[in-house]
Amino acid sequence: MRQMLIALMLLPVAAVGCGGTAGRTGSKNKPLLTQPQAEQVVMEVPEVAAWARAVKARSRGRVIPVCKAEHTPSDPPIEGRRVWILCFSELDDRQTVLWNRFEVDAVTGQVRVWQPASDSYVPLLEWRKKVALETGAPFPSE
Repeated sequence: MRQMLIALMLLPVAAVGCGGTAGRTGSKNKPLLTQPQAEQVVMEVPEVAAWARAVKARSRGRVIPVCKAEHTPSDPPIEGRRVWILCFSELDDRQTVLWNRFEVDAVTGQVRVWQPASDSYVPLLEWRKKVALETGAPFPSE
């Protein structure tokens, strides 16, 4: 699968909770997802889980998958929604390389995937269909 990789020369990044959102509520007093919950939602996407396993396997532990929050529900809403924007990257002792970004609605848990060419987010199913067309993988069903 062809992925656009963006090398980010950053200090090592750790998956650290941003705090400040636990216990806050979204619409209809439904609690907002915390960062660990939003990360878990994305990690349950089979393609993301496969990517994380592949990173660990091909590097024999020298490179690790990491997640960093770029936007939290306490930041200004995006298109009227309170969201997490999570960056999934590969980290080694010299650099962090971005794999992809995911937007998780903090109220509904709906996942959208970043499209680098348009710098926009698309629904998960649309991303899966695009990947299937590009790679010849089985076409996902609704």
